[in-house]
Amino acid sequence: MPILDFTEIPEGNRASGIQDSFELFARDCLHCIGYVPCDGPDRGADDGRDLIVEERRSGVGGESFVRWLVSCKHYAHSGRSVGVDEENNIRDRVEQHRCNGFIGFYSTLPSSGLARKLKGMCDALELRIFDHEAIETHLLGAATGLDVARRYFPRSYKKWKAAGLCQATLILDGDFSNFTTEDRQRIREVLADVLGLPIGEVRLVRVESGSIKVTFQAPMAALGRLVSTNVHTVLAERLKMQRMEELIIGDDIELVPVSAPEAEFWISRRPVTAEQYSMYLHGHPHLFISHGLDDDHLEARVSWNQAREYCKWLSGSVGALVRLPTEVEWESAARGGLLVGHLPAGTSPEPVGIVALVENVWEWCVSPVAKRGSTDVRAVAAARVLHGDSSYVVKDENPSRNKVRAGFRLIYDVNESGINTSS
Repeated sequence: MPILDFTEIPEGNRASGIQDSFELFARDCLHCIGYVPCDGPDRGADDGRDLIVEERRSGVGGESFVRWLVSCKHYAHSGRSVGVDEENNIRDRVEQHRCNGFIGFYSTLPSSGLARKLKGMCDALELRIFDHEAIETHLLGAATGLDVARRYFPRSYKKWKAAGLCQATLILDGDFSNFTTEDRQRIREVLADVLGLPIGEVRLVRVESGSIKVTFQAPMAALGRLVSTNVHTVLAERLKMQRMEELIIGDDIELVPVSAPEAEFWISRRPVTAEQYSMYLHGHPHLFISHGLDDDHLEARVSWNQAREYCKWLSGSVGALVRLPTEVEWESAARGGLLVGHLPAGTSPEPVGIVALVENVWEWCVSPVAKRGSTDVRAVAAARVLHGDSSYVVKDENPSRNKVRAGFRLIYDVNESGINTSS
């Protein structure tokens, strides 16, 4: 069931003074996804382009930029699809504006004829289509997208927040190279049953050979059922999977389940990145200090107090209790679910799907130094624990002082009924 009502954005064919709203929305939406606006929108003759945006790509050959010509079609008020005759001379338009690719940004869907036309051009031109479902997935899946959704879809956003829904992607391990419609229906039915949801709230977005990615909207408490009382193991067995590998909340919160003797919990796959932390800083300009880090680098100069404030901010954004791990939880995740001190002699830690655990940033734990080994997240002491780096040595630091190479990763708190939403 769609969440965002695109008729909240005014029609573009009426001279109302706000007829450019959909193009402005496209600009802001693409910007929050990661494209950089270069030209447009504007009024008058546009020579076959509504916007031009750039995408930065990095690889072994260095950094490059791709220019995209964007065509916006807003037919949500009539409900009709974008016809094949409404996207003429695509290749000529791309070349005219010195672009490398074409983006169709539509509030409905491309018609079957247009879809076939675009598919036939894939070998000669880079093409991307953002239809209403893809746009919704991006907006509701990241903090920056939520801000755009709140501005352009105030009624839909308010209704969605009141329902307490969150969009998530579940990654399962298994062989789905010969995926069928029956498999798709079976997975939806099993997920709906396990999560206690109507089947209409479970939506598959894509399937890749060797794994399956399931995207759905659900209350945060329902997501907690994937890890509480070993339901994630039951789910994998019923779907004939080896295990559940990862849960992605939105586009950028990647969580892995840890089943340890003392507790079950979700821990973030990697520490908070500079890009994720900048989203918080931009809303608190008095805290902003640029460290010159690329977006995909780990945030590496924060105090314990700042890490806690970020957790409070993110908790409010996703509607769940997000916090720093205790020392026991951090070490348990590092040991593949084993309790502290239970690592077999002569073996190295085997993290349960988490990355950047060693030879990277030190990571703050919520545990006070005075209560090492405690799982009490409400305990208060002056000094806090830093864990990690290449030697797994614990260090004690002042919680209010910015520490070079100090970062943090996140725990999504799980109680008996699912992911904890209480503060």
